[in-house]
Amino acid sequence: MNLFQVFYRNRNGLSVVATWFLLFVGVALFFDFGGRIIDPYSDSKLQQLKLELREQPNNDSLKHQIRQRDQHVRQQYFRRKAFTWWGARLCLVGAVIVFLASRRLGPMSDPSRIQIQGGDPEPSDFHRNSTWGMSAVTVLVAACLMVAVLLQRNGQQDLSAALAASRAVEDSSIERDQADGGEAATALPEIQNVVTPVSAEEFASNWYRFRGPRGDGTSAMSSLDFRWDADTGEGILWKVPVECPGNGSPVVWGDRVFLASADETRRCVQSFSVSDGTLLWTKEIEQPDPTRPPVEVSEDTGYAASTMTTNGQLAFAIFADGLLVALDRDGNEVWLRDLGPLENIYGHASSLVLSGDRLIVQLDQGSKSDNASRIDVLNVATGDAVYSIAREVPASWSTPIVANRDGQDVLIACADPWVIAYNLSDGSECWRCAALRQDVGPSPVFSDQHVVVANESPGATAIRWGGTGDVTETHVDWTAEYSIPDTTSPLIVGDLVLMLTSYGTLAAYDAGAGGEPLWEIDYEDNFQASPTRFGDDVLLVGETGLCWTVRPSEDGCETITESNLGEDCVTSPAVANGKIFLRGREHLYCLGPQR
Repeated sequence: MNLFQVFYRNRNGLSVVATWFLLFVGVALFFDFGGRIIDPYSDSKLQQLKLELREQPNNDSLKHQIRQRDQHVRQQYFRRKAFTWWGARLCLVGAVIVFLASRRLGPMSDPSRIQIQGGDPEPSDFHRNSTWGMSAVTVLVAACLMVAVLLQRNGQQDLSAALAASRAVEDSSIERDQADGGEAATALPEIQNVVTPVSAEEFASNWYRFRGPRGDGTSAMSSLDFRWDADTGEGILWKVPVECPGNGSPVVWGDRVFLASADETRRCVQSFSVSDGTLLWTKEIEQPDPTRPPVEVSEDTGYAASTMTTNGQLAFAIFADGLLVALDRDGNEVWLRDLGPLENIYGHASSLVLSGDRLIVQLDQGSKSDNASRIDVLNVATGDAVYSIAREVPASWSTPIVANRDGQDVLIACADPWVIAYNLSDGSECWRCAALRQDVGPSPVFSDQHVVVANESPGATAIRWGGTGDVTETHVDWTAEYSIPDTTSPLIVGDLVLMLTSYGTLAAYDAGAGGEPLWEIDYEDNFQASPTRFGDDVLLVGETGLCWTVRPSEDGCETITESNLGEDCVTSPAVANGKIFLRGREHLYCLGPQR
């Protein structure tokens, strides 16, 4: 008996079983969807508990109930989301089985041509039953397909909204409302009025984020022709102590420099005067959940490894425990969000990115199977979620960039194994490329032709702009394997792509062809700070504070100056108004030509 005969003999039984299976799964999905939580953060019981806390701000039992309820609601949401995901696909599988079991294919369209022993129907009965069955199955298959697609689409939309909304912890703001006598509760409309739109020109003229306005280490200075020396004071305009540790780089807007610092028990943000380094204010950030155990971080990362960002009106900082804060120019807290706890074996290090009125937070964490990684996009004025992007990647330490392509802002984020480009307006995916492995730390850079990414394993990759879906096989123009960084980010200088390893090798690649390095030079230091461009010149900052200004070309690399900061430095420089701002292990420095 061949396969067709077995299928034909058992087709009715298969059709009946698959139909009942479809009905069972469909009913289960229907009832599950009817009781589904669309927005975990709007749970009525959770809201009622928070209202009670407003009346009893010191009730620790209510605070504990709120945290438990918040966790329970989120767990229920994701359980139901997973049920919808599998149920929709089971519906599709069942519908296909019913369809195939009822269809008349090839020789089975005429049973007289199939010799089967046993009680097969007469041809006339067969055709009558098949006609009726095909009509019913067609309707059933169409209905199941529609239900499955609608459920899955709805689930994806719900997930995007709920991931961010459920993470925005409001109980801390309620406690602050009570502590401020209710004044904070009415402050939001005023804040929204003063956070005015910032022009692209203002963003471009300030070093408001990690690696500058483009996120690629390019400054507006056309050259770097001065040096500095800790022993003589040459080139050091001022230096001020920074008491609390931190590995995040400084950011500058106008007349202010901002730094975030933290240790196991303390989190703070500080603002300094650009002109003379005067400490303008220090703001201590309190964890709203004092019972939460401290996060574990590596010494190289620390508790404040992420670089801040600012739009000149508000300054934003995130710490290793996931606490995200917005402060005004005077250091007053505008809003606070607890996005943690964050599961990261080395500690959270991805820096904040600002694009217009949107704050972008890359929160890759855990392992790929944990499904915990995401990118949250928040409203800068309120901290409310605009949307959240779920990411099927493990923990990473890379900072995303925003590039404008054909009038559309594109967000590019890196983690093992994907480089993914998202439409910043709605979070939809534009394309992805499998170009990375292992612990991804370096951030991407871009030119008019390529997005360039690097990690010690598997190497560097130049991805041509354009394409949709998985472009791994279609848009990789070149790869490189030698002298690839594991911490610092690439730098594009004209027709060159520079790579600086943590052990001190600087390599240059042809930006259009990649392949073998054009040249490699070793420096007597280790590096965590990414290289920074000043026209044709490049600044390299070593961990011991030794600094080199070099001028790379296709033929080699000329050393212009050698400088000494006088203390360890693992942060990247900020550049504004002809000055360089560097955070050392214990001091904040302002470097520039002395007049």
